[in-house]
Formats: sequence, C-alpha cells, structure tokens
Amino acid sequence: LFYKKFYILIVIYQNMLKTLTKNMLITLTLLCSLNTTINNKEREIDSEHIRIFKQSLELDLNQALDNAYSYIKQIDYLDDSTNYGFSDYVASFKVINQRKKDDCDGDAVAGMVLLYKFNPKMIIMGEYRLNNSDYGHAFCFIEKDGKFYSSGISNRQGYNSLKHLIQGEDSTLVSPHRDKWKYYWICDYKLEDLLNADDNIDKRKILINQGQIN
Repeated sequence: LFYKKFYILIVIYQNMLKTLTKNMLITLTLLCSLNTTINNKEREIDSEHIRIFKQSLELDLNQALDNAYSYIKQIDYLDDSTNYGFSDYVASFKVINQRKKDDCDGDAVAGMVLLYKFNPKMIIMGEYRLNNSDYGHAFCFIEKDGKFYSSGISNRQGYNSLKHLIQGEDSTLVSPHRDKWKYYWICDYKLEDLLNADDNIDKRKILINQGQIN
C-alpha cells in the first residue's frame, strides 16, 4: 500500500512538473513574441524619420516648403529645460519626431531636414553680440534665385533679403520681437547629426557667418 501511494504521488508530481514546464514554455514564448513586437515597433519609430526625410527629397520647392511648414505646426512648443533638462538643447530630427515637442531650434532642425534638398541653414538671433546665453530665436531658411524662404512661415513668394525675412511687417517669424534681435549667426550641421544624433548637437553646429541686422 505504501509503494502504491508513493507511486501515485510520483505520477502526480510528474504531471505537475509537465504542466509547469508547459506553462513556462508558453510564458517564455509569449515574452519572446512581445519583445520582438516591441523591438519591431521601436525600429519602425526609429526608421520613420528616415522615411519622412527621403520623401521630402522628392518634392519641388513649394511642395517642400508646404510639407515642412505643416510638419512644424504639429510640433508642440516645450522649452528645453522642461523637455530635456537643459537650458539650451538642440535635438536631432529622430528625437524631435519621437517626442513631437520642442522649441524654436527644434522647428529649425525639422525645417533643415525637410528642406535639405535646397541647402538650408539655421539662423540664430540674439540681442547682444557673441553672447551664447542670449540666443533669443532660431529658424531655418533657404535662399534660392535671390529669394529667401523659411519653413516657419506660409509665404511662398519669398523675401528679397534676409533682413526682410526676419523683420518684414508681413513676416510672422519673430513677431512681436522682430526689433529686439540685433545680431545673427548663420549655422549648419552635418546631416548625420541632424538626422540621427541621440545627444545635444548644439556644440557641433558649424558657424558660416555672423553679423548685425541693420
């Protein structure tokens, strides 16, 4: 009788072990599947900004300006301190596309990526000369056939000068502060930084020109 009971216990234990093993395998399979799904989703998010960039290269000037303007309007304003924990932070298009929140330099980066076909630049304006902490506003612009355009405004006729683009009465780029900015810095970034960087690219900007807004 003792051996019979012992045998029954062994059988019960074996069945429990089989069930437990089966459940563990099912759980492991589900976790692997979930992890694969998450990784695929992350890759989709990571590659989405590249797809958007490539599509922009197929557009003509007016289409590209409209596309950039529409995209920028979808970015909610959020200051760098709140968004990134730094007083001044320039994120890549990948990060901006993921967060959908940034300030004026985020709009400028998005514009530079979406207008890349037309050799865009970033202009940074301040009240005092060569005072990095005084950078007051930034936006993306392009010059084509003697006309100046920006991704930040809907005007498609262009402006005759950079000053007019910044301070013109019909320009909404810096209103109501258009008379405050006295100095400017025109900058560029490497495409890889604009597109894919995971850190602050502010220190890697390439200074092209600087001067006073007359």
